[in-house]
Amino acid sequence: MKIIQNPNPILRKKAKSIKKINGEILKIIEKMEKALKSTKKGVAIAAPQIGISKAIVFAQHRKKKKTDVSVPRTVLINPKITKYSKEKVKREEGCLSFDKPEIRGIVKRSRRVIVSTLTEKGLKKEIKARGFMARVIQHEIDHLNGILFVDRADPTTLYKVSEEEKNEKTKE
Repeated sequence: MKIIQNPNPILRKKAKSIKKINGEILKIIEKMEKALKSTKKGVAIAAPQIGISKAIVFAQHRKKKKTDVSVPRTVLINPKITKYSKEKVKREEGCLSFDKPEIRGIVKRSRRVIVSTLTEKGLKKEIKARGFMARVIQHEIDHLNGILFVDRADPTTLYKVSEEEKNEKTKE
């Protein structure tokens, strides 16, 4: 499954809320998981990134190197951030929808967030996230609202990743 690339208009639309979790929704989650795994580098994906305007986020990443960050399998349905920490952190971000060419830039986000969401079984859940996971959640919920990381990035920091840099990352 291909990841939708910018400037596809679906990336700028607000995703539709899920009314009922059924087999169709579970199949979308399965497609998202397969699409994310096929990238070999992504840590999370929003349904609009596979061309489906639904409020679903899927995240998972297993450490491959000591410097990697692990992200547990996480499914967020109709997620809403209910609280942002006042403390902000600036970090470099990229996006699977900015892969051709790959673009990166510095984005300032809250260090901690609290998210209200539904599980795959339709149960209400509150998630407290900090650090990298908080950043991932904010990035993906932005996707559900038609906001892309380049909208939040310091424009002076945006750059295209060169082929040499890509090759260096592959060797690591």
